[in-house]
Amino acid sequence: MKNRAIIIITSTLFLFACKESTKTTSEVNQEKEIEDSATFNTNRTIFLIDHCDDSNYSAVLEEDKTKGNDSCIIRINQVGKAIDKSEILNVPADRSSINYCEKDYVVVGFACGGPCYSQVFVFTDGREKKQFDYGQKVSNNPNLIAHLRNEEFEKLIIHNFKNGKELIIQNPDINWMQYGQMDTIYTTGNDLKLEYQTENKQTKKKSISLIDIIK
Repeated sequence: MKNRAIIIITSTLFLFACKESTKTTSEVNQEKEIEDSATFNTNRTIFLIDHCDDSNYSAVLEEDKTKGNDSCIIRINQVGKAIDKSEILNVPADRSSINYCEKDYVVVGFACGGPCYSQVFVFTDGREKKQFDYGQKVSNNPNLIAHLRNEEFEKLIIHNFKNGKELIIQNPDINWMQYGQMDTIYTTGNDLKLEYQTENKQTKKKSISLIDIIK
């Protein structure tokens, strides 16, 4: 009977010791995971800034800590293609984002001081990227972009991505507080329709022929 009690006590102590040993190992592993995670976060150099998805591709804008704050990386992964397109952009990482995606390009915008802002158009094909200040999307025509140059707010420039041609539209009566921005801008056939606020706070409408830059 005495021997049986000793065996039971010994077995209980053994099981308790194993349990404590297992618990200690688990705690050590958990602490190691936390430590490894902290080390990983500290050592990371690539950070996601923004992303967008189109039916033909997905795009991500990233910050590379090794390249300084004035540089970002845009990566475009096209559906059905194994190779991603990567390109370094000279844009501020802390003030940049993806404005929108179109079938043929990704638009990365950033503030450049005061009312100033700029946009970089990164094309999904082999075309070289383009940059425009105060860019304005022509709502129903992705082949056109309206923009300004040298902060001349009364001169709206229409750029055709297909052939590189441009048209300057004079708006001398535009309210300077609009910074050249149109309230509405779209195309109907071969004409550009736009609306903007004048200096006396009236809405002005215009219809401009685009024949010279689309033919």
